[in-house]
Amino acid sequence: GGLGDDIFGWKASDAGTPGLPVTDRITDFSMNDLTANGDDHLDLRDLISNARADTLDDYLSIVKQGDNAELHIRADGDPTSEASQVIVLENVYATHNTGAVNNTEAVDELIKQHIILNS
Repeated sequence: GGLGDDIFGWKASDAGTPGLPVTDRITDFSMNDLTANGDDHLDLRDLISNARADTLDDYLSIVKQGDNAELHIRADGDPTSEASQVIVLENVYATHNTGAVNNTEAVDELIKQHIILNS
């Protein structure tokens, strides 16, 4: 991470199994749309290789835990299965808000826009 634009990437072999996920933490994830601290992205192309923008919700859930965003990733694309990968974006709700009000849905959507999918 650090200052500037960063791309955090995962390979399919990085994930655990449904119910026994691997958890990674990113302590300085930044989305330039709402801050001036860089424009970071999550490259999940290999981890969720069959996902498209319109099916992303089948592969990904965003859970607010305090000021952190937890991305629960289901590599199989089955929205009823458990996550095989968890990515914790620390303090993302504390630092990415829409003015004085922290709009969880707006932040969740912004996170989704910063995920790189198959082109």
